[in-house]
Parts: sequence; structure tokens; C-alpha cells
Amino acid sequence: MSKKAQPSLLVTTVGMDSRTQHMLQLFFQGPCKNSCEIVGDGTATVSIVDMDAVDSDSLYRQQREKFPEHQFILLSLKDRDDEDSFFVKKPLQPKALMNVLDKVKAGCREELKAEKQAFVEPVSEQVAQPAVTKSVKRQSKPPSTHRSAMQLDEKSFISFIGALQPVDMSDERQVNDAHYDPKSYLQGYFQSACKVALNKNQILQLDGSWKPLLIFPRTNEVWLDANDKQLQAACRVPLKVLNGADPALDGKGSGMTISVVNDVDGLDISDKDGFQNIDSFLWKVSLWTSQGRVPLGVDLERPVYLRHWPNMTRLMLFPHAMRIAALMMEHPRSLMEIARVLNVPQQYVFSFYSAARALGVAGQVKRQADVIVAPEPVQKPKKRGLFGKILDRLKIG
Repeated sequence: MSKKAQPSLLVTTVGMDSRTQHMLQLFFQGPCKNSCEIVGDGTATVSIVDMDAVDSDSLYRQQREKFPEHQFILLSLKDRDDEDSFFVKKPLQPKALMNVLDKVKAGCREELKAEKQAFVEPVSEQVAQPAVTKSVKRQSKPPSTHRSAMQLDEKSFISFIGALQPVDMSDERQVNDAHYDPKSYLQGYFQSACKVALNKNQILQLDGSWKPLLIFPRTNEVWLDANDKQLQAACRVPLKVLNGADPALDGKGSGMTISVVNDVDGLDISDKDGFQNIDSFLWKVSLWTSQGRVPLGVDLERPVYLRHWPNMTRLMLFPHAMRIAALMMEHPRSLMEIARVLNVPQQYVFSFYSAARALGVAGQVKRQADVIVAPEPVQKPKKRGLFGKILDRLKIG
């Protein structure tokens, strides 16, 4: 793309699914003449919020708290008059949106947010407890030691997920067995703690009856005093066994607690190999926990999408992962269809989706895009020549 074609505004969307985002991006590239590009929260300067979405007021408030430096554009079928925000009525009209974009450009701040936010599966932030100062020993700031990707062969990956049989969609028991609840395992609390740490930009410690997890949002890392074999074994065990508590009876997190680490310069972390990138960590945890299944609530026959390519250079890859990603990026398809088109075991597709969902780069289609953009006006037919008029008279033109 030439410099002249580069979009002048980097925007992020709130309350929109992938279909809506895709349609909005096409709207930016076409009628709005490549005026904007949809990017992640951390690199955007503008937030566009769909105020007709579920819990839109709460999402809007949270986005303002997270990114006070952003300019905000609100989209809605109903007129709104919000202080310090721009408004565009749906369905979108190119002229109206361009007028607002021109105003936004004039008022946008030049500085960009330096630190990118990681995408993790949205889970309740109620897990977080009131801030607590942790007593830690003084030591220099730990260095970054990201781990490189691992390539698994068929045999190694089957040892992860087991030899599972294809799911018969007519058998309710088999469909149920293809699902699991991340909140019943360490995965759910790891994801929740990472999300809270990144959103609040606070170093957090997650504790339970197993090993503590430290989360460093500024370096996008976690620290855990456990090797992969120990972590894999812990991920497979339900929390009611691992922590000796039943999540169904314990509403406070099944023995899991989150506390804020205030003494940043005094962390006693002797094993530097315990540092891992958050995305690669959550990816592994999801693979080991899912064991070829998908999270509860995922419809095996409803289309899924991949928002963008995961950073494969940091992830534990398994056979057919790249092919699955490529097909998901092409356009939304159901998990069952992806397995059928690629002729790969269903559990490979289920595993990829579960891990990508844990990173927040995959989701399931919800038809929200129908009212976001106004349909293009019907073009008037061009004037027909003499021969065409003769055909019209003869009723064959």
C-alpha cells in the first residue's frame, strides 16, 4: 500500500462482532475512501462504540476508563447527545460519517498508546479481590525471557488430547462430551487474572492450593515456578480436586484468590526460566485443558471466525493448525465444516478454536451486522440505445 493510501485514523470497535467489524471496514475502504483501519485497542486512537449492543452503556464506560486518551464515536439507531463524544446515526451514511471523521481528525491526539493490550477470553472480573500489598524480597527487575514456539507431531499431539472419536451431532451425549467448562479448571482463573491485570495495568498474583501465578502486564508476561509437565498435569485436574473445593458450592473462586503486588522492585523470583509470554502461556493452558473439546456454550454447527492470525512464532503448534487458521480467516464456517473441508480430526479443530478463543482472537458469529451500514442506493439504469429500445418494444430486451 502506498503512503497516500494509508488510512489516517486507527480505530477500535466496541460491542461489535466480526461480521459487523468486517462490514464497517469495507465501508471505510469503499464509501469512506480508506479513511480508517480497524486495529486493536492498544494501537488505536479512536473507539467506535455500537450503543445498540447488549450492555453497551457498561462497555462504553469501561472503554472510556481504559482509554481516556481515545476519541469516541457512538453509533445508534436512536439520537444521542453524549458529552465529549461524537454521534453518527445508523444505518450509516457515507457523508454523515465522513463529516464526523473530519471532526475527529481535527481533535485527535497525536500520541499513541505505547503498550498493546493482549486479547483474552472475556470472563468475570469479580474474581479479583480488594488490593493487598504483598510482602516480597527486594531484587532487580526480572528480564524478559519469552519462549519460542514448539512444533508437535501427530503422536505428541494425540498424547495431549487422547484418541477421541468423531462427534455424532444426533447424539446429545456425544455433543455434551465435546464441551468443557474452563471455570472448572485452572484455565478459567488464569484467563480471568490475566484479563484483570492487563485491563488495570497492575501486577497481580493468583493463589490457590497449587503454585502461585504472577502476572506482569507491562511486559506481557507471567511467571510460574513449574515446568510444562507439571503445568499440563495441573491443567487437566478439575479445581474441585486440585484445590479440594467444589466450584458449584464455593462462589468465591473455589479457593482461588487474586491480590495486587505493590512492591514492584522487590519481587523474589529466582528462576528466570519461569517467565513466559501471556499469549503462549494461555494457548498451552487451553490446549492441555480442552483435550480436544470446546468451551461450554459453543455451538458446533454455528460459524466461527478468526479475528486475526495469532503470533505463531510464540505458540505451541500442532498438525494442521496453520491450515485451520487459514480456512477460518477466509470466512466464517462451523467447526464441523472446517474439519470436513480439511479432512482432519474434529478434535484438532476443536483444540485450535479453544486455544484461539482463550487468546481472544476467535469467536462465534452473531448476526449483528444487518443494520450497521445503510445499503447502497440503487443505481439508475443507463440510457439504452436505439437497438435496446427496439428490443423493449418487442418485449425481449
